[in-house]
Amino acid sequence: MSSELVKKLEANAKEYNDRGDSMVGFGIHLAALTVKAHESEQMKEPLNKSSQIALEQAKDVYLRSNANWNLIIYGIERHLQANTLIVISKLAEWAIEQEKMEEEK
Repeated sequence: MSSELVKKLEANAKEYNDRGDSMVGFGIHLAALTVKAHESEQMKEPLNKSSQIALEQAKDVYLRSNANWNLIIYGIERHLQANTLIVISKLAEWAIEQEKMEEEK
């Protein structure tokens, strides 16, 4: 039985692999494996030092990939907003020109 974190990590790994970013996908996949191992061992005994380090690294990979994705989305939104403002500006210029032409007639 996988936890929600493992499911999210596996989904993120698949998403990165599908986009062709196999290095990040592989890192996230390793994070999912580490989390699975931790969850299975958690009931038996606490993590040893190397497992704890691996888990911390897995968390870092997940958080960095999530932060990068959020930055990409933010950049796309900003670009779309800028394009929308340009279109509105051009439309306003056109409307002003049309009014001037009407006044001249």
